[in-house]
Amino acid sequence: MDARTGSITGESTPLLFSLRPKKPALCVQLSSVLVACIGSVSVGMVLGYSSPALIELKTELTADQASWFGSLPTIGALIGSPLGGLFLDLVGRRTGLAFMVVPFVAGWLLIVYSQGYLWLYAGRFLTGIAIGMSRLNVSVYIGEVASKEYRGVLGTLNQLGVSIGLLLVYALPFLLHWRWMALVCASIATVLLLGIVFVPDSPRWLLMHKYREEAVSALHKLRGDKYDIEPELLEMEANIMAQSKEKFKLSYLRKPSVYKPLVILVILMAFKQLCGMGALTYYALEIFDSTNFSNLHPAMIIGGVNVVGTIFSAMIIDKAGRRILLITSGSILTLSSGALGVYYYLHDNHDMDLTWLSLVGIIGFFIGFSTGWGGIPWILLGELFPLKVRSAASALSVFVNWVSAFILTKEYSTLEGFAHKYGAMWCFSGISLLGVIFIVVVLPETKGKSLEEIEEYFEQSNKPLARLDNKVTNEQTPTSIQTT
Repeated sequence: MDARTGSITGESTPLLFSLRPKKPALCVQLSSVLVACIGSVSVGMVLGYSSPALIELKTELTADQASWFGSLPTIGALIGSPLGGLFLDLVGRRTGLAFMVVPFVAGWLLIVYSQGYLWLYAGRFLTGIAIGMSRLNVSVYIGEVASKEYRGVLGTLNQLGVSIGLLLVYALPFLLHWRWMALVCASIATVLLLGIVFVPDSPRWLLMHKYREEAVSALHKLRGDKYDIEPELLEMEANIMAQSKEKFKLSYLRKPSVYKPLVILVILMAFKQLCGMGALTYYALEIFDSTNFSNLHPAMIIGGVNVVGTIFSAMIIDKAGRRILLITSGSILTLSSGALGVYYYLHDNHDMDLTWLSLVGIIGFFIGFSTGWGGIPWILLGELFPLKVRSAASALSVFVNWVSAFILTKEYSTLEGFAHKYGAMWCFSGISLLGVIFIVVVLPETKGKSLEEIEEYFEQSNKPLARLDNKVTNEQTPTSIQTT
């Protein structure tokens, strides 16, 4: 702190302080997040690639090989998640984004030059490592560079990038062979390397690793030169100083600020995948074909619906809040999956062809997912965990996400064979309903709160996990999080 000015930045406080902008500038925050979200676009392209590619590859792959082709990225992501967490802590948030380009490009090039199914397997596995790294790295980066005023809307750009990637890869088969599609995907991933040069690193990570001048510079760049960064910087430094006094031990996991958000995120990630989105994404074209809508370019419909739903979420998330959107999203998923189950049951057992119901169910499902469950858990990933364990705890949450995704993707056909399509859809509906109940009971609202305020809430709340949604009064903590 400067003794003459009382300022931690060493700058004198202007006399006309009231003339400073009340909100930080958005421009650099937005551009930085957009660059990071190139990785999200690449994630969407990996996730969506199997549907159009398998149409052309069905004569070259057996049914079992095609199943592995679709599900291998989720296995790679299991490795990519902890690997991404390691890079985030060792080399920084920005450099961690650059590292994930390597498996993206290497995997796509293996597919481009593949000489058999083992090459395809290797390529899909490497791109899976990349998406595991990307989902973690992008979420943490956005959470740490975005100000509390814009963190919600900027966080939705992560899922918007995935939706755009899905839309692009669904559109490419109309123009390109599957090898050329893979080459385009590799090219898009390399753009991230060019953009990353121009964006600042996370001020929190820089402060944690004693790069104070760089942290102040990065925060000025992100918030704008005219904005007073001193209160935010003070809050960051106080939080980091408090955490630096204690060495990390396994007992640290017993701290309420660690285990409560960890339990919430792990369970939420499992619900996010087990609601059936993975199966409906990987096998979207086949499902549409069975509902007699193959002539409507169903993949394009899915991609377009995802983009529109995510944009809608971005427009209202900082007004409605994360919690309301998640509850609404889960309710739509419950009803849509249930409607699809009714359609398949009547079609299979009573020979009733209610094709309109199947279309409403499928489109409703993708709308519901994209407006809440698709993107908001990734926002919470960058919000809920303390800085000291953010990378490790986030990596564990993402690991659970991909374990759930692999189980569903690989075993969906088994579930369908056992319970029929209508039983599978009703199973997804029940899981979605359980997810809604879980969110109502345990998830607090985080909109408009700094990361330090969120951490303080979890640390000071002595309520059991099942009552985290209850309001905390000002007598309990001055930085209470409202859940209504």
